[in-house]
Amino acid sequence: REQFAAHLEQARTRLFGYIHSLVRNLADAEDVFQLTAIALWRRFDAYDPQRPFLPWTLGVARLEGVAWLRSRARDRLRFSD
Repeated sequence: REQFAAHLEQARTRLFGYIHSLVRNLADAEDVFQLTAIALWRRFDAYDPQRPFLPWTLGVARLEGVAWLRSRARDRLRFSD
């Protein structure tokens, strides 16, 4: 699991940037990043070390981001300026 932490630390900036481009809000991007990190931790046994780590994390981040956006779309609570 130390290997996971090292990989995640190297990919952190680019992964967060990708997530931020998906959700467009900094606070929401932090939430989705945390969800993605948890998902990556749970799925790390499925990671093939022969392949690059970053593309794998971006794929998981896309799935987490889309799921998060769907859950937000169902939220009926809306405030206007």
